[in-house]
Amino acid sequence: MNLKPLAVVILSSGLVACGGGSTSSGGASVDVDISDSLKGLSQEPALASSAVSEGDSVSLNSVLTANLSEDSYMLFSFTAESDGEVAVLLNSAAEDFDLYVTSNDLDLSSERLSSEEKLVFSATSGETYSIEVSAYYGSGDFTVKLVEANRTSLGLSNNEYYVSLPYETEVVCDTSDYNFDGEYQVVINWLGGYLKDGSEKSNFNSASGNTFTILTNYSDSEPEYDYSYSEEYTLQLTVNPESGVVSGTETGTSTEINGSDVNDCAISTTYVGRIVL
Repeated sequence: MNLKPLAVVILSSGLVACGGGSTSSGGASVDVDISDSLKGLSQEPALASSAVSEGDSVSLNSVLTANLSEDSYMLFSFTAESDGEVAVLLNSAAEDFDLYVTSNDLDLSSERLSSEEKLVFSATSGETYSIEVSAYYGSGDFTVKLVEANRTSLGLSNNEYYVSLPYETEVVCDTSDYNFDGEYQVVINWLGGYLKDGSEKSNFNSASGNTFTILTNYSDSEPEYDYSYSEEYTLQLTVNPESGVVSGTETGTSTEINGSDVNDCAISTTYVGRIVL
C-alpha cells in the first residue's frame, strides 16, 4: 500500500500544505499562439461501465466502480492494445482517496487532499499497467474512468492545457542535503494567466515573451508546540508554442523552527515537460 509522505512535496504554486495557506496573486498572462496540433482529442469516446475487483484486468474506455474501507487499497491492471495517451480519473465522495499508475518504466501518483485524482500517461502497445486506488482517509464507493486521453474527460476549457512536468529537485539544509525527482501534472492557461493543481489555482505574477512567473509563500505555526514553518518560492516556466515543450526552474527557501532548533533550507528544481493535451 502506498502511504502519503509526511513532508510536503515542493511545487511553487503551494498547492498542498496541511494546516496553513499558500498565497500567489497576479493578473499577468502570456499571449502565445499555441499550436492546435497540441490539443489532442477533443471529445470523450463511448464508455462501458462495470464493477471492478482486486486483481481484475480491465479495458480501455471503461468506467469502473468499487468500494473501499479506510486504510485499504485495490489493484487492477490494464494492457494497452496500441500506443497512445491514456487518462485515469478517480472520483469518490470519500474524504481522501489517492491514485497510482505503475509499470516497468512508469511510476505516477496523484495524492491531493481530496478524492478527485487525475493521471495521464503515454501507453505502449503490449505493456501492462497497474492501477491502484488507496483509501488514505475515509471509506466509500469510488469510480475510475480509464479512457483515451481527451479534453472533455479532463474538463479542459478552450485555453487550458494539461501539462506533464517531470522534475529534479535538490534540497540543501542546515541539517541534511538530499535530492528527489518525480512528475507533476497540472493545468496551465497561458492566456488566462493561471496554473491549476486540482481545484487549487495560482495566478501568474508576471509574464514576458513565452515565460511566466509565479511567486508563492506559505506559513504554518503551532504555538502550543513551539513550532513554525515557512517557505517562499519563485517558479518560472517557458513554453515552446510549436513543440509544446514546457521548461523552467523553481528556487526557494524554507525555515522550520522547532523549539530552539532552526533548520533553514535552499530548494532548487528543474522542470522539462510537455503539453499533453
